[in-house]
Amino acid sequence: MKNSEALPTDPSEWELLTLSLAEEKARLLGEGFGDWSKNHFNVFCRASAKHGRTSYERISVEVGKTEEEVQRYAEVFWKKGEQALSEGEWKKVVTAVEKGEKKLEEIARLSKATQEVREGGREEGREDCVSL
Repeated sequence: MKNSEALPTDPSEWELLTLSLAEEKARLLGEGFGDWSKNHFNVFCRASAKHGRTSYERISVEVGKTEEEVQRYAEVFWKKGEQALSEGEWKKVVTAVEKGEKKLEEIARLSKATQEVREGGREEGREDCVSL
């Protein structure tokens, strides 16, 4: 049957897959992410922005998948996502993740600076404080 033809309404007229095509279909489905829904995708994107694109353990908790599943999905997503999504959707996801990662970097920088100030005050035997 050609792709342009309508599917026969009588199931007895339907063509079944050959064994080799059925095996290929099973292999391809096994390689894909058939158990990932649109909701999983949306949560994955939000969690990647919140925790950083390689924080697989934290992302996995939010997505409800194992860390290994999330890592495998993320690796494929960041490799092929630009071709799989529309330009607008890809830009939206990348912008959100990059913004979240910058926020995480700033939090880490401020935390480190705060820790250094605290440790510096202890080392000199004084407490840093501001008098008003």
